[in-house]
Amino acid sequence: MFAQTDWARHAIVLGAGAGVPIGRETIGSSAPLARFSYGLRVHRNFQADVGLESIIGSFEVCCYSRETHYATAAFLLVPFGGRIVIPNERVDFYAGGGLARSHYTNSLSNYLELFGGWGGYALIGGSTRFRGSNRVRGGGSARYYNFHPHLSAGSTIYSVQHRWIAVSGDIEFRLR
Repeated sequence: MFAQTDWARHAIVLGAGAGVPIGRETIGSSAPLARFSYGLRVHRNFQADVGLESIIGSFEVCCYSRETHYATAAFLLVPFGGRIVIPNERVDFYAGGGLARSHYTNSLSNYLELFGGWGGYALIGGSTRFRGSNRVRGGGSARYYNFHPHLSAGSTIYSVQHRWIAVSGDIEFRLR
């Protein structure tokens, strides 16, 4: 089962980009994103993934009251799923999806706190090898997240829908 293959079995990805909220119910505004992920290529055309993405910025929060507050907030996203890989001589294209967990905190946590929620994600992207190296690749990806977390504002709990587009430039290290 673990015989020598013509593709790298392990991928470690570091990326940076932007997280953009979609819809009126999503708290936040466009903010910087940092990501780390690990992928295990179980077949030439399939890779299992797990990762961590962080979107940190100054967001408008407490939008469920008549007052508007601004706070430093952080969204932590933990995607785990799989992708179909279409390898080429120099460029790999991929698309996939899976489940994801979200967690939200902000500097006004005594007033508003968004607990973690489950959801899903879809992704599309590509990477190309750098000249002279099969182990280091550069590329980019876009991910769509859809969550249904529970929002706590005082003693009231709301069920909301959070949707984000996460776009990043990535550097990938492949290991056998």
